[in-house]
Amino acid sequence: MGGFCCATAASMRLVLLVTCGAAMPVVMTSASAAASDPRDDAKAISKRAATEFKLAHFQAALDLYTQAYERFPAPALLFNLGQCNKNLGHYERALFFFQGYLRDKPDAPNRHAVETLMAESTKQLADERAAETAVQAEHRRLEELAAEKSAADARAAEERARPVLAAPVPSEPPPPPAEHRRPAWMIGGAATAGVGLVLLGTGLYFGIRSSSDASQLSRLGASGGTWNASDQSTYNSGQSAAHAATGLYVAGAVVFAGGATLALLGLEKHPDGSSVTAGVVPVPGGSSMFVAGRF
Repeated sequence: MGGFCCATAASMRLVLLVTCGAAMPVVMTSASAAASDPRDDAKAISKRAATEFKLAHFQAALDLYTQAYERFPAPALLFNLGQCNKNLGHYERALFFFQGYLRDKPDAPNRHAVETLMAESTKQLADERAAETAVQAEHRRLEELAAEKSAADARAAEERARPVLAAPVPSEPPPPPAEHRRPAWMIGGAATAGVGLVLLGTGLYFGIRSSSDASQLSRLGASGGTWNASDQSTYNSGQSAAHAATGLYVAGAVVFAGGATLALLGLEKHPDGSSVTAGVVPVPGGSSMFVAGRF
């Protein structure tokens, strides 16, 4: 009887140990789930992102807001992502996030402000694409000009290489080939170079504007001032001016180089039978000017 009681008591202790051991992972798992609430994680990360945004560290703010949205996809985070991308000059991505914000929150109280930001981003994106299109068009024009000149030189070389009937031996050496200029090249080159100077001058104006805005914001940062809406507008204006200046510098340099080359070649005297090829062609990272001749 005593042995049975001892065995029963031991069995009960074993059952209790097994039951407690099985219950512990459930309790620990519940505590772990409560400690890592996605909404709380997103709020904590968003606070850090807001601090970075106020300091104009827009790339750092963008990375943090992205992490917060991955934790908890709140619509307000889409608006913050759009703001960061707009300030970084990523206008197409900014429009994507602004549209997503209004789609997820159609009754947003700041809808008018968001639509204004979308209009600004659309205009800035159009300006960027227009500058890129102008540069590409000039590159194509110069390529076509070089190709046409090369084809004309090839045809002339073929004509000169054709066999001719025996000609009478001249009694005296032939006169030297006459030299002539190319007035069409001079006029076209000068006009093209003038357009390039206008583009460079316009780029210089936007560059000065961008530098002025950057200096103003640097003084604000050095004095420890608070970033406000006026400073944000100054920063946006400076970013737009910087992008416009870059595009105009590239376009102006390409156009001016091509025009100056054509004008110089037209100004020089060229003997009959000579062949000169010149142009500006795009290369990775910029453009290259070439001049080739055969005499």
